[in-house]
Amino acid sequence: MGTGGVAGTGGTGGTGGTGGTGGTGGSGPEASPLLATVIRPIGTSPTRDHRNYWFPGVKWPPSDEWDINNFPVIGTTATPVAPVVFPEMAWDPSLFAIAVIGQFVQETTDDGRDWTQIGPPHWTDAGVTFGRNPLQEIAELVELIDYRPDVLDETQAQASDFVHYWGGLLMFNQQSHPWTFRVARIAINVGEFTMMHYKRLYSRPRPSQLCPVLLPPVAVPPHASYPSGHATQAWLLSRLLEKVLPDVVTLPKIPAAPPAPPTVPTDPDPAPQSILFRMAERVARNREVMGLHYPSDSAGGYILAKGIMDILKKVDNLPVPDPATSTVSGASLVTMSMLDIINEARNEWAGQTPLTVWPP
Repeated sequence: MGTGGVAGTGGTGGTGGTGGTGGTGGSGPEASPLLATVIRPIGTSPTRDHRNYWFPGVKWPPSDEWDINNFPVIGTTATPVAPVVFPEMAWDPSLFAIAVIGQFVQETTDDGRDWTQIGPPHWTDAGVTFGRNPLQEIAELVELIDYRPDVLDETQAQASDFVHYWGGLLMFNQQSHPWTFRVARIAINVGEFTMMHYKRLYSRPRPSQLCPVLLPPVAVPPHASYPSGHATQAWLLSRLLEKVLPDVVTLPKIPAAPPAPPTVPTDPDPAPQSILFRMAERVARNREVMGLHYPSDSAGGYILAKGIMDILKKVDNLPVPDPATSTVSGASLVTMSMLDIINEARNEWAGQTPLTVWPP
């Protein structure tokens, strides 16, 4: 009996349908709800005026209510109720912080240094390496690889912004403590602006450029390594909040100089630190664990944050519209200092009294 013929090859399957359009990305954890995507479609809505089996439809503004040439405008009556200015608390905190940068760059420290002269020393300086050379720092980063699984999710959540960690620690957000949240955004934005100048100035290679074995499990940021931006922003955030919050969370105060790495084994035990210190230290250290920064990058960020504080405290000319004296034709401006901003934030916390001078 003959062998059966070989079965024919099946036909090619049809092309799969086109995938649905992805949803719009959500706002970041620190994005202002005022900046969240808002869409207000305006269609033709039926009125309640039933006419011969149908309801007339109107668009907006309702054509049955106002003449297109005669609609209400607040503040244009013969005797306006109050001058109209943009509401102070409607400012997005991040954009408010950018306005602070405009004043920050015009100020100097008590000894006359401007923002381009407050940076940390070169990354080979003993003040940030504590006597270690790059090979010794890289050896520490290789040793830290084993800790990556435990901090990967945390580091990812802190990648683009991390104010929500301080917000969770202290239970504040833009709605509950708007001025405190502004202080936090000042730390993030002024810190980013300043540290990018020094990153460009020093142009230090990333650790994984020198030691491919490090193989960071996350994308290496597209800018130089030193000083650490996360360390700069985290330490600046904690330093600013020290001026706002009750002593119970701010003591002991953050030291002026970065603490040296402990010896192994540590003896005696490390000095106790505030929760603000520990949170900033943790954010910076996590970036080292990922192989993105050397320990001296974090120390450089610590030093830069202190320098930024020395200039921020001098900001005293931030323009603010004064509703009491503004007119319809223009806003009358008064000025606000960084100390005023700190005091507004202090007023949001029970038991905190206004400061008359910038605290040490």
